[in-house]
Amino acid sequence: MGLGAKVSSQHTLLWLSCFASALVLVNAKLIGPTRFDYYALVLSWPGGHCLHNDCHNSFATEVNDFHISGFWAMDKDNKVRTYCNTSAEFDPNKLGPLRPALDEAWPDSKRGDLIDFWRAQWHKYGNCDPQSIPDEYTYFTKALEFFELVNPLDALAKKGLLPSSWDVHDTHSIYSTFIRAYGVRPQMYCKEEGQGHVADHHLIQVRFCISSDGEYLHDCPQGGNCKGELFIPEIEYSRASYDDL
Repeated sequence: MGLGAKVSSQHTLLWLSCFASALVLVNAKLIGPTRFDYYALVLSWPGGHCLHNDCHNSFATEVNDFHISGFWAMDKDNKVRTYCNTSAEFDPNKLGPLRPALDEAWPDSKRGDLIDFWRAQWHKYGNCDPQSIPDEYTYFTKALEFFELVNPLDALAKKGLLPSSWDVHDTHSIYSTFIRAYGVRPQMYCKEEGQGHVADHHLIQVRFCISSDGEYLHDCPQGGNCKGELFIPEIEYSRASYDDL
């Protein structure tokens, strides 16, 4: 082989090497983690949720505790990251060992097909970091693990902050209860019924914040919209229960 051929061959190898490196970088951008700051474990209270949303007739009375309604990748300004990787696949067979826990902890308030419901959750919220949460099994397992760590209803009951459609509770007292019980500050979200000074504020959600690697609970950034006094509506007064009358 002549000198010119050798140089040409070396140039070709160098070009191919650079091209391969570029493909790796592009691929990393496509499937690598989308930058976000924390996960939010979103827990809904059915008594409040079903007052302000369409639920299946029996949902609130059957699911009579806080339940998972999301496990979201979040920015520090409380913006939800969605559809991070639209090419991510979903294999329902991987959820087989989790089904009993998922059926109880992460139900669909409309009582639709659960596999379709969980598939939608995974595609929209669940594939933002393929390094720490590489597949649907890990995603749902992480959500269930942190769900087992917190029990908002139990923490509130121990302080006498019971669901009631007649007794109001101080928002600060509820925050303080969660901080003492779990060592972290969550976010709380309410829905308003009525207007002005006569409006009722109903607790809808409590969100606990988790490190972006999915390893530990930590304080949530400032957020939530509950303030002043609020109701934790009893299950029996939910819209779903009225539909059964």
